[in-house]
Amino acid sequence: MGELLYSAGQVQTAIMTMADAIAAKHAGILRPIVLVAILKGGAYPGMCLMRELAARSIPVRVDFLWLSSYADDHSTGKVKWHGGPQTSLKGETVLLVDDLVDTGLTLAEAHRICSAAEPASLEVCVIVEKQDVKRHPSAEELRVEYIGLRVPNVFIVGGLCMDFNEHLRSHPDIVIVNKPALRALPKVDLL
Repeated sequence: MGELLYSAGQVQTAIMTMADAIAAKHAGILRPIVLVAILKGGAYPGMCLMRELAARSIPVRVDFLWLSSYADDHSTGKVKWHGGPQTSLKGETVLLVDDLVDTGLTLAEAHRICSAAEPASLEVCVIVEKQDVKRHPSAEELRVEYIGLRVPNVFIVGGLCMDFNEHLRSHPDIVIVNKPALRALPKVDLL
């Protein structure tokens, strides 16, 4: 499919390492952390983090924020807010989880939405950070507290979170893909 960057095992190790750091920072917390996974890419890492935090005696509840900003292999420059969160974040400790940060556009919008809900604290966690990518102006001040893996500025899929037009998200490894080969995938109509 493409050049292997990180195996599924390395992705899982990165998630466990981030869970260790989050658990250390929030040790003894009584009220559950609200883990807000950004759909769709943040769903798998969010659920893995929830499991790992629970194993470390950190209480967690989950919510979702559904945003989209990609078409094919590039950002559209606009974020569409489809819905969420479904519960109040006011006064809560919130952990925003996504698959990837590159320009930061989607994460900046998610951060803005969650901040407007007046949480007690808001941290950001991503599985992958693309290096050497110019941040969108709205994301220049965005701080990502927990980063699992770093990749060069190439187009990647897999890791059970990153896709191309709804395809290849289920691939367990993170791989660099050949863009021309992706064009042969069937079109998925979004509603």
